[in-house]
Amino acid sequence: MRPEILKLQAFGPYVKQQCINFHVFDEQHLFLIQGETGSGKTMLLDAMTYALYGKSSGSQREDLYSMRSRFAEVQDATVVDFQFQLHQRTYRFVRTITMRKKRNQELTPQMQIDAGEIVDGEFVPFFENPKLKNVEEKAVELLGLSYAQFVQVMILPQGKFEQLLTSKSEEKQEILKTLFQMERWTGINQALSDTMKQKREQLDMKKQRREALLSGIEMQSPEEITVWLKHAGSTRRILEQEVKQKQELLEQIKQEAAQQRLRKEQLTLLQQAELDWERLLQQEEDMKQLYVYLERQKELIKVLPEWNTLQQCRNIWKQRVDNLHAVAKQHELLNQQKQAAPLWQTQLQEYKGQEQNLRQKLHEAQELRPLVQQLQQLLVKENALRELQDKQQQLVEQKQKHCSELNSNKEQLRQKIETAQLTLDGLEHAAQHFVVWRQADYHEQQRIQHSGKLKAEEAEAAAKKKS
Repeated sequence: MRPEILKLQAFGPYVKQQCINFHVFDEQHLFLIQGETGSGKTMLLDAMTYALYGKSSGSQREDLYSMRSRFAEVQDATVVDFQFQLHQRTYRFVRTITMRKKRNQELTPQMQIDAGEIVDGEFVPFFENPKLKNVEEKAVELLGLSYAQFVQVMILPQGKFEQLLTSKSEEKQEILKTLFQMERWTGINQALSDTMKQKREQLDMKKQRREALLSGIEMQSPEEITVWLKHAGSTRRILEQEVKQKQELLEQIKQEAAQQRLRKEQLTLLQQAELDWERLLQQEEDMKQLYVYLERQKELIKVLPEWNTLQQCRNIWKQRVDNLHAVAKQHELLNQQKQAAPLWQTQLQEYKGQEQNLRQKLHEAQELRPLVQQLQQLLVKENALRELQDKQQQLVEQKQKHCSELNSNKEQLRQKIETAQLTLDGLEHAAQHFVVWRQADYHEQQRIQHSGKLKAEEAEAAAKKKS
């Protein structure tokens, strides 16, 4: 990290705006910050650290009030603007604090922070609505150092160099790892250690397996194992020859079994053929009887036309006899109807009178049809009205039930409001007590700082008198 520009206002002893341009030291690789005690040398380091992490560089000025200038007016804002270069890129961190008065005349600090990169002379912020945690995490990300590591490595505060030298080995190791970016080499070392551990475990497993095999065959030396392997090789060759001979014998047996199976199938076919021959011999007698029957049928076919003609004549004669009987019955029926004709005429007159009455009633019914249709429509409307009345009754019941539920909910809500009001009253009372305590604490801190300042001035005056 290489500082470029540092702007201060109402910060420490710097009341008015101060701008330090570090570019004037580009040609020199080393420069000294010199001044009297209390002139604000450490405040420059505090400003850099405060712009990045929101804390001082390790002095006793840790809170906001101690870093804000005591000589600044209320309307003067405390501003720390730090611009630096890192890896050929320029970054800028800004923190602004304004003091506002409440109704009770109490001063309340309000902080505004921002951080971004300078690109082509323009400020490009990292966040739209930055928060304290976002800015601090961004500083750690860019520098690769936490606040504690930054004040020990980049800035050595007054009286803290001995603390770095006398710190524990673990703390020094973490700082040196961060400085020299040892994370990659630590990962490689861990990977090699894990690989070596796996290989050692595999080697141990192979040794255990070898010992188990040696104990199983009851051999203790490699020479015995070599002799045993040679003997096993010759035995293996003999067994392979025996297996080959048995495979050839098995093939011969398979071929003989296939031939035997073929002979068995041929024998089965021959037996089936003999059974079919015997069946044909048995059917020969049936065929002879069928032949005699067919010869008789041929003779009957020759006289079949004459037989058909005879049957037709018989059917014609039968139909004519049936027709004569039907005519006789119709003649008898006509005679009976002729004798009953006067009675039918009387009945016919009666039927005509009944027909006239029915026609009149039908005419009256047709006149009443529109009334009947209107009556049916009225019945349909009556049913619809009844259904609507039932639905309205259900809606009334539902509304009554809903009103009762609303009344119960209203009572519960009233109780909750009363409880919340009591809680709010208690909180307001506690807030008033807290405001009173805060004012008293602030005045006490001011008194302590003033007394400390007076003691420091007295000590300085005493030291000047002695000198």
